[in-house]
Amino acid sequence: MHLLSTTPSISEKLHVGLYCMDCACQTDRDEIIQLKSTTKLLKNVHHEIELVKNELTFTRDSLRSSFYDESQANAKTMYYQLIDKLDEMRKNHTKALETLRLSYRSQLQDFISQAKNIINIDKSASSESASQKQRAAHDNLEKTLFNQAAIKGYENEINNLKKEIEQLQETSQHEIKLATAFLNDEKTRLNKELSIANRIISQFEETLTKKDEQIRDLKSDLSTLQLKMKEAKKVVVREPEPPPVVITQTRLTQTDPWTPPAAPPPPPPKAEVPQKEVLVMKKPTVITLETEQQTKANIEAIENRYEAMLDQKDAEIQQLMLEMNNQSKALRNNKVDKPTVTEERHRNEMKRFTEKHKHEIQMWETKYDILHRSMMVLRDEMYTRQTRIRDRFNGKPAVST
Repeated sequence: MHLLSTTPSISEKLHVGLYCMDCACQTDRDEIIQLKSTTKLLKNVHHEIELVKNELTFTRDSLRSSFYDESQANAKTMYYQLIDKLDEMRKNHTKALETLRLSYRSQLQDFISQAKNIINIDKSASSESASQKQRAAHDNLEKTLFNQAAIKGYENEINNLKKEIEQLQETSQHEIKLATAFLNDEKTRLNKELSIANRIISQFEETLTKKDEQIRDLKSDLSTLQLKMKEAKKVVVREPEPPPVVITQTRLTQTDPWTPPAAPPPPPPKAEVPQKEVLVMKKPTVITLETEQQTKANIEAIENRYEAMLDQKDAEIQQLMLEMNNQSKALRNNKVDKPTVTEERHRNEMKRFTEKHKHEIQMWETKYDILHRSMMVLRDEMYTRQTRIRDRFNGKPAVST
């Protein structure tokens, strides 16, 4: 066979034959076609495996990038929401302090002006009699003491309000810490899910490598079968034997067709043989005790056995291809289903955060209402105290609102 290049092609490797002086044996055409089809199927399987590996790497990278983008976006939105909430709380706190300061300042100014008027009236009336002066001095002393007590009461109330505001700040900080801890827990959970997905992908890659190894083993088995078929189809041309001197041909019973028969008895001395025949007789697979029909029957049995083994290998290859297709389909279904699951989880988280945000707003509104009511009650108490003091000096009954 003439070769066009240094490395022979697959078809030339499969076109097996042995040519002797007076006979030629060669493989059949349908066997060559079967071997070509098996090699073509193996090439297609290898190509499909490479495509599946590329798809796996692409999906892993895309899932990882989408996961990091979604986690960063969720963290940013939650962080900005917390910052906005804190700004609103600070503004409300400053407004409440300003209104409280202005109300106390106006009340103190009114109280001081009323006290000054009372003092001036008392001074004008003190010139009438010494007894009235003593009474006025006593009243002024009571008034100053009352003012000091009122100022102390105001300071205590202001300190209590400051303490309440500090407690509110501490509760807000505690809620912020809880929110940050929740964010960290969510981040760890998502990282665990990503590690589980990577582990599943690595397991699938390991199964793919195992399938590749099985296909390599099948290829090696096919090559060994081809070599054994070559060796089994070799036919040796026997020399014409001399007339037998009552030789009983004992045919060996071979249980296994692969094992060669026992060596024949040493032949009588004969003439020199050509070089080609000597080389053929030196091979260990020479059969000298069987007839041509028996050798043909043995060769046909061996060929049938090899054909059965080739069919079995083809069935195994087809089964492996079906398993690969099923696994690739399952992986694609997982790819399609996973984003929907993550989207549903994110929707549920957004609903939960909106409900929590509404609940916090309601809590802060109730706290503000309580603070406003307490301030109104304090204003009414201050008004009643001032009216009672004024009525004490004017001699009129106090009217509480």
